[in-house]
Amino acid sequence: MNTGIRQNRPFLRYLISRMLNRFGDSIDVFLLSWLVYGLSGSASLSALAVGLNYLPTILLQPLAGAFVEHIPKRRVIALTDAGRALLVAIFLGLYLTGNLNAAVLIAGTFLISTLEAFASPASSAALSGLLQAEEYDSGMSLYQAGSRIMELAGTGAAGFLIAATGSGGTLVVDLLCFVIACLLMSRVPEAAARAGEGSGEGGASAWLRSLREGFRFIRTSKLLLLIASTAAFLNAALTPCNALQAALFQDVYRKGSGALSAMGICTTVGMLLGAGLYSAAAVGRNESKEGKVSIDRILLGCGILMGSYYLVLAWLGLAHPVDAAFYPVLFTASLLFGVSVGLANTAVSVLLLRVVPTSFMARASAVMNAGCTAAMPLTSFLVSGICVRASVVRVLAGTAVPVFVVTIVLMLKGTLKRLNDFGQE
Repeated sequence: MNTGIRQNRPFLRYLISRMLNRFGDSIDVFLLSWLVYGLSGSASLSALAVGLNYLPTILLQPLAGAFVEHIPKRRVIALTDAGRALLVAIFLGLYLTGNLNAAVLIAGTFLISTLEAFASPASSAALSGLLQAEEYDSGMSLYQAGSRIMELAGTGAAGFLIAATGSGGTLVVDLLCFVIACLLMSRVPEAAARAGEGSGEGGASAWLRSLREGFRFIRTSKLLLLIASTAAFLNAALTPCNALQAALFQDVYRKGSGALSAMGICTTVGMLLGAGLYSAAAVGRNESKEGKVSIDRILLGCGILMGSYYLVLAWLGLAHPVDAAFYPVLFTASLLFGVSVGLANTAVSVLLLRVVPTSFMARASAVMNAGCTAAMPLTSFLVSGICVRASVVRVLAGTAVPVFVVTIVLMLKGTLKRLNDFGQE
């Protein structure tokens, strides 16, 4: 951390606030999924809940981004943190009185996702206003690293908090995270957090014009559509694991929340390693003047590892090995799975930066984010319907088949090679 960043107190308050928000958010994702399945006993309902939570990102975030563009960002962020604290407090009150049920949790998590649809664009816009030009690199690096570390910490803490304090104690910790995040954000000077606010001219018509231009740019770029399709495939391939993990650990593996939390830690560590490996490989290739990282091989390996991971999860459910074999297999597979996801995500992100001009980045990335995210609820709803007639183990084993098939087809058709050829330009 350089001297300028250390003296930038508004940014440091913002950073700590967002890290607490990310920690609480990671606890939310784990705990609410655990509670939905625990209260309903339905893998189908758990998968449905996961799908519903993505809808606000797809449907509301472009509209929310236009709405928050011309109003104080700090106020939006603080209010959304306060709203999340209120929702967690309601969950806690209902839980302690024995009135919490799966329907309330699903509705509440949908509202949480709705608040995040407003908080996310406001947070991105506020960050640029809190940093001076010379602080941008170190500030953004610190923000990204802090967010990922708190995601890892939250995922790890959630399972152990449930085991140690129960769901009620975990909800209390979650509540405190959002309350403190709100209080810290309220102390960020409004003038500093208002970067990106416009004059208010144009309003909805200007937003609609920009949105149409973004859609037109994406529609006319075959390479961008190919990148978007690849990202959507990766999102869809990840979804069955996220949607069914609570049912898998509670009913199939007969393991506690700590085991699921540990698996999440292994996956997140793998993602960090994957991103680091991509960066190291890119630097090494540049220094040796041998071209860029082989993106087609990365994506091919990612598809193979994803399909294999689902087979491993299904095998563990069928074979029920002793703990001495179960945990090493699960954690090693999860780590490798995370590495493949980290490599693939970084590769796709780098390609996006090379394809999209700066003047179109905000609009194009927003539309692409909504489109790629749409693959996740669609897959969740499909998994939810299949789980009505098939066991969790069969669904996981069956998921491997389309993952392998799509990966092989993309390779044989030369699609992955086209991505790599562009990446080396």
